[in-house]
Amino acid sequence: MSRLAPAHRGYEYQDLLVACRFVDILLGRVIEARCDEKFFVDDRFDDLTTADVAESRERTQFKHTDNEDRPLTLDTFTTDRRGLRLDRLFASMLTDRDAVDREARDLTFRVVLRDQAPTDPRLMAVLKPPVIDAGPFLPGMRTVRLGFDALALWQQRGSDADGSTERSFAFLLTADTPLTYDDLEWACQHLVVEVGAPRASLDLTDPDLAEQLLLTRVRAEVGAEAFPNADRTAVDVAAAMVSAARASLQGLLVPTVDELLRRAQLRSDFGAVSRSHSVDRTLEVPRPTTV
Repeated sequence: MSRLAPAHRGYEYQDLLVACRFVDILLGRVIEARCDEKFFVDDRFDDLTTADVAESRERTQFKHTDNEDRPLTLDTFTTDRRGLRLDRLFASMLTDRDAVDREARDLTFRVVLRDQAPTDPRLMAVLKPPVIDAGPFLPGMRTVRLGFDALALWQQRGSDADGSTERSFAFLLTADTPLTYDDLEWACQHLVVEVGAPRASLDLTDPDLAEQLLLTRVRAEVGAEAFPNADRTAVDVAAAMVSAARASLQGLLVPTVDELLRRAQLRSDFGAVSRSHSVDRTLEVPRPTTV
């Protein structure tokens, strides 16, 4: 059982981050979410797939670790120990692009890791801050977003006489069907490697950074503990969202606005008509002369 404990914590961590994303379903920003669903053989981004109102589609894979200070390592992408070997990721992305019948204006593939920013110069030579930052997986997440440099990877093809060129990723370009530069460039442009994801206590009553993200969202954006849901504590609503995420990952629930409202026991009539004092007196700026 002790060997399984890290895996169980990883699943609970995934439930927590998916629950945070489900808030966007309640807010009408995400119109579809599909959890733990593979669309083809060897689909490497099956943890969470979302489509939003702007016709953008995002596919996310989560990787948890209990080692708070461990930097992202080279073998994360050169071996398949964590399911992130780079040629498999790229192949999955290209298959999704070419074979999955989707009409998305923007397509993003994201790997969210608890690992910290890399320090290995071999990895830093090809994994760098992107020119255009896609932003964090969730609002308020203090993470670092990185992207693979297509040109730096491409330069590792072939061989040199003195072995002076670092070729840790040469396997991308020496396979039986090697990547073309166009496909390599497209994959690098659409893959976000997000490191430094927030730590979690996995206890909503004793929250750490990840739980605080969810609790803040259900208070400030969903309206837990405020009219007309003053009787619903943020902890209760957050727990319901985590439970819904777990059920969705197990194939027991299709996350919709109505289903999430039902599970969280929330009222959705947020109109100001029935509120007798809609002005927040702590923020009001009185202007009696103008009145």
